[in-house]
This record gives sequence, C-alpha cells and structure tokens, in this order.
Amino acid sequence: MTPHTQPPAFGMSPTPAAPFAARGLGVVVRAGLLVSAAGAILASLAPVGDLAEGPSRLGFGSAVQEPSILVTVLALIGLALLVVAAAMPWSWAHYSGIAIAATLASFYLFFVIVARTDDELFEGAASVTLKGGSILLILAALVTMAGVVVALVGNQHGAQPDPADFADAAGKTSGKAIAALVLGVVSSFSGLPTAPLAVAFATRAGLDIKASGNRLGGRRMA
Repeated sequence: MTPHTQPPAFGMSPTPAAPFAARGLGVVVRAGLLVSAAGAILASLAPVGDLAEGPSRLGFGSAVQEPSILVTVLALIGLALLVVAAAMPWSWAHYSGIAIAATLASFYLFFVIVARTDDELFEGAASVTLKGGSILLILAALVTMAGVVVALVGNQHGAQPDPADFADAAGKTSGKAIAALVLGVVSSFSGLPTAPLAVAFATRAGLDIKASGNRLGGRRMA
C-alpha cells in the first residue's frame, strides 16, 4: 500500500504522513513554546502590583511606578501567538514561535528597566525597590527564556531532515545557514533578540548539511 503524502507547502517536497506531534520541528519544540506561553500568563498578571518605588526626584516623599495595561495586552497577544505556533504542523510556525518568545522576554525586562530608571525617581537612588509587578515580569522573562531553551534543544534532537530532499544539493548553500549568519550579526550589532532564532537556523542548517552528505554548503556560516 502506497504511503499517504502531505501536499507540499511553500514549495517544499511532499513528505510521508506522520503523527501530528512529529510534524514541524517536533513535540519538544511544541512543549518549549507552551512553556513560553506560561511565561506570558505570568506577565499578563503584572498590573496587579506596582513596578517600582523609590525617592522622588522632587526631593520629598516617594514615587511609585505603576504598570501600564500595555503589559497585559502584549502578554495576551503573545500568549495567543505562542499557542497557535505550537499547534501548527509547520516548521516555519515553530521558528516564528521561538522568535516571538525571545521578543516577549525582552519586552518584559524592558518594562522593568524603564520602571527602575523612570524620571520620577531620584537618579542613582540605591533605595529604589522593585515591587510585585516587576517580580512577576522577571519571573515571566525567566520562564519564557526557559521555554526558548527547551525549544532549541528540541530543534536539534527533534524531526530529522530526509536525505532524499538533498539529492541535488551539490554546489548549493544552505539558506538556513545564511539566515543564521544574518540573524547572528543583527543580534550582535543591534541588540535585537534574534540570537535564539539564529541558533535555531544554525542547528537545522547543520542537520541539513549532514543529511546531504556534505553536498550542501554553508557549514562555516552556520
């Protein structure tokens, strides 16, 4: 009996049907994205407490930094996007989820830093205290990045490339290796949170090159 194949998506070659959890980059990557989604839930709760408190710049009393509702809005949007990315059966959706998670973690920490250095607080005051909202955002960032790490591990050990897809790879350079190089350079020189995605593409490029029997180029880029 001939194995059923999935229709090609975005120019990709048809692949044999597989259990849903095995498609895309694998079940561990999905789990990592869902861990990051749990971080988004924590971040959405940040507005229940203040972010920071310290001496006022005016020289008397204290100033309290309250979280913006924007924190909850961004966290809930991120939560929805991460759940959708984890549910999708395509690798591009999982890559997108890794990028979204890394961006969200950066935003959580950004809100904490802004609150800690706000103009209303006395500059350089050692007595500025991070309050409950900031603690939740820091925990959310840690949980989110833990999910990214899980996803990157799953990316390496999950679904493996099919050597048959690289039969005509001689003389070609891995697009994922090029993407990894560009994203790594962007992260290094701009500070944007593209490093996790660069690692993900570099890992998959290495797997593709190995599966091709080194006919596919780009190992040094990766």
